[in-house]
Amino acid sequence: MAQRNSSPDLIQQYALSAATFESREMYDSAVHYYNEVARLYYQNDQLDEYINSFTNIADIFITEGDYQMAITWLDSAYQRPVSSFRNEDERLALLEWHLFKAYAFEQLGDFVSARAIYESAKLKLVNKEAFEDFYVGKFLYQPLGNIYTRFGDHEEAVKLLNKFKSISFQYGDNNAAAQAINDLGIVYKTLNRHHLAIEEYLNALNFPQLSPANEALIKSNLATTYYETHKLKQGLIYVNEAIEIFEKLLTNGKASVQSYGYLAWAYNLLGLIYTDRGQFGEAVKHFRQSLDLSVHTYGTTKRREIAKIYISIGELFLKQDLPDQALDYFHEALKCVVANFDETDPSLNPGIQQLYAENAIFEAMAGKSRAFKIMHSQTNEVKYLNLALTNYQLIREVEKLLRKDFQHESSKLLLTEESHLRSEQALDIVYQLYQITNDSIYLEEAFQIIENNKASVLLESLKDLKNKDFSNIPDWLLNKEQQLKSMKGIYEKQLLEYSLNTGDDSLSVKELQSKLFDLDNELGMVEDKLKQEFPNYYQLKNSRMASISLDEIKKMVDRHSDVIEYFVGNKSIYILHISANSTRLISVAKDSSLESQVLSLINMVMGQHIATTKPEDFRQLADSIYKKVISPLNIDPKIQNLTIIPDGVLGYLPFDILTENKEVKNLNYSTLPYLINTYTLSYAFSANVLFENHHYQPREDRDYSFLGVAPVYPQSSQFEYLPFSKTEVEKIQTYLGGNVLLDGEATKAKFKSIAGDYRILHISTHAAVIDSLPLYSWIGFSDASTKNQDHYKLYLSELYAMNLGAELAVLSACETGRGQFSRGEGIMSLARGFAYAGCQSIITTLWPVNDGSTAKIMEAFYHFLQKGQSKAEALRNAKLKYLKTGSVDDLGAHPFFWGAYIPVGNINPIYNKNNYIFFMWIAMAFIILAGIIFIYLKKRYSAKNGQ
Repeated sequence: MAQRNSSPDLIQQYALSAATFESREMYDSAVHYYNEVARLYYQNDQLDEYINSFTNIADIFITEGDYQMAITWLDSAYQRPVSSFRNEDERLALLEWHLFKAYAFEQLGDFVSARAIYESAKLKLVNKEAFEDFYVGKFLYQPLGNIYTRFGDHEEAVKLLNKFKSISFQYGDNNAAAQAINDLGIVYKTLNRHHLAIEEYLNALNFPQLSPANEALIKSNLATTYYETHKLKQGLIYVNEAIEIFEKLLTNGKASVQSYGYLAWAYNLLGLIYTDRGQFGEAVKHFRQSLDLSVHTYGTTKRREIAKIYISIGELFLKQDLPDQALDYFHEALKCVVANFDETDPSLNPGIQQLYAENAIFEAMAGKSRAFKIMHSQTNEVKYLNLALTNYQLIREVEKLLRKDFQHESSKLLLTEESHLRSEQALDIVYQLYQITNDSIYLEEAFQIIENNKASVLLESLKDLKNKDFSNIPDWLLNKEQQLKSMKGIYEKQLLEYSLNTGDDSLSVKELQSKLFDLDNELGMVEDKLKQEFPNYYQLKNSRMASISLDEIKKMVDRHSDVIEYFVGNKSIYILHISANSTRLISVAKDSSLESQVLSLINMVMGQHIATTKPEDFRQLADSIYKKVISPLNIDPKIQNLTIIPDGVLGYLPFDILTENKEVKNLNYSTLPYLINTYTLSYAFSANVLFENHHYQPREDRDYSFLGVAPVYPQSSQFEYLPFSKTEVEKIQTYLGGNVLLDGEATKAKFKSIAGDYRILHISTHAAVIDSLPLYSWIGFSDASTKNQDHYKLYLSELYAMNLGAELAVLSACETGRGQFSRGEGIMSLARGFAYAGCQSIITTLWPVNDGSTAKIMEAFYHFLQKGQSKAEALRNAKLKYLKTGSVDDLGAHPFFWGAYIPVGNINPIYNKNNYIFFMWIAMAFIILAGIIFIYLKKRYSAKNGQ
């Protein structure tokens, strides 16, 4: 690198000159001498001081507010060859270089670039010893956490901000801790944990030596929390106190640049409160104050903060039924956050390539769409409906970008849930346009809207598994990633239990957080290795995820089958009825009774109610639901197979227990006209996931066909004995061959180590669904050799980290298909976990099943499956065989005993029917041949004895 050494005296002289000119605010001269210093350090191969010189120049331009020039000078440091750091001084210099550059991008409003630089610094330049460093907490964890808050990745934000808070307390800095609490409160509010935000804010106000600026900021955020919980009186008190403090700081000349922005936001909050109180004149006055101060502070309107103010004003005009004025403000908001978009016509929008992951974009577009919809209602002009729809289409693209950027599933699920609310408004527009025009393009649009709200997180995981297979990533690297994710799930569970005072206290919260931090960094290094060494995979992962079309789904449907996809909104149920040759969009008014009726029906078939439930009461409820969700379809009598893609509460319902509108004599459970008598029913998480499942190519490296697992629990203190489960898997093994794990051999560790080698997994055990904490739902394995529940319970969070890829997973356990409903993603069940891990189809249960009837149904299921029937057909025939068995009395025909099992995913046959027939002929030939030989030998023996 160096060609000749420069004199230390000359370097010191130039450095002193640079510092002197900087102190006198003679910045041009200071920059000149810092640049000379950098040149001399470069010649001496002193990387740390070389980088520090450019950081000093950047600091000058940041002080001047010229953030772009700061970035230009920082980048110029890399115009000369710079190697990775060789010692601690070089590491610190490079860390500071990253933090300055990220900060400059942040001030320019380019949060995407800022986040990438902060993450690079965290991954490559923050070593284990620096995790607890105050400088790192203040200038890396806090700003990066706030960026994740902006993007909606709340889990990552909480993790980073909690780390900053912990470090602040460790260093005894109450003001820094108060800043962390301010930022955490914003996340808690977004997650609807307002009580937690209020508790934290009130606690922070009691911190000793709290600065006036931090006190004002806490009161402003406390006011926001009260406003969002409709406590306008308390909100008004605290926001006025905050404004008073901020204005006093400005008057005394003690306010930072940030304080101007905080005051502007306080004025905006005051406007929101007056809007909700119906005092629109006062609201406009304070919005204007907020806008003027923001423009003065930032020197430009191209800021996210200003976009948010425009959105607030737009909402005010919508509340007054003034869509034209509202539209102008929403459009101005869009111009604030989209680069190179300066169109004055509010009917125009940015192109898809101009969009990026920013929630202010879809907030502005959602406002525009609602304004256009009101304009349609006022004028009856169809063009306004089309303009409203165009905005929703672009919102969908922004949501996809946000979802791709999120690191944690919980953040993706929250986004999907919020999206579901917007999608009902979009579907209402599409349905109106379809009714007016009868144009099939609106059927396609309805399909895309509904699919955007169906299992998108699951679909992303399946595509990721496929991309990893396609990219030839070595097994050791994939296994390492899997192990790290699995351990992360365990530690997160322990941390949650500790916080709820229910877990083992042998590890402190700080120790667990430290372990999680270590794991996150290790995962980051794995991700970086994938990016560097497998660019094809990384390119596939970050490419836009294309959605299939309605025509592609129709090609999968034969003339005897229909696909029925539901969207359950607050006011309407939208149903796409897809046949081989036609598609219909149906809207059914949704009354408040749907949820209660479905849940009541499920309660009727749960074990504790079967003896007291009368068949006529069951039929009345099953009939009522049937009329709401099946009758409006007018299904062709030739149809034999239905694929149900449920939504909302319908995800808890096995449709084959619904009853058709047919007369029945001698009404009892065995004579009810169940839907299973008419159709073979199967289910899918979404049409896109179904398409992925159907185009799945089974891995050729599977070593074995069948793995049966039955812990049985003969002497367990934790679980009830399951005597039939052992017989169940052993009988299946006689049909399919393969291997079984029984009793004490059925351990979690053994299953995790070998499950990926099998085509069919059958697990007969106990399971539990934790509705309040779905990621900690579990499937039980043998507890014979351990008392640590983490060693015998396989959690849903661990399943997500596995790579199974089985063609079929049968979960012959309690309620594996139930779970907490996540709007837009579906039921967060154990079955979903197996799908997430790559299983192409799952037989799962919707309530705790009976051990005895399960054994009979499963034995019959595998018998029919081996005959070449589809998985759904085999399950239906197994259920019908059970119902028609003479030994089943009326109570035994109750849906509790047979209705819980449903097939999800790719229901194609596993075994070739022709092969089955061929082997049957071979078997018969052997039997006949054996018979001939037996007769021949018998005759010969008789003749011999007769001689």
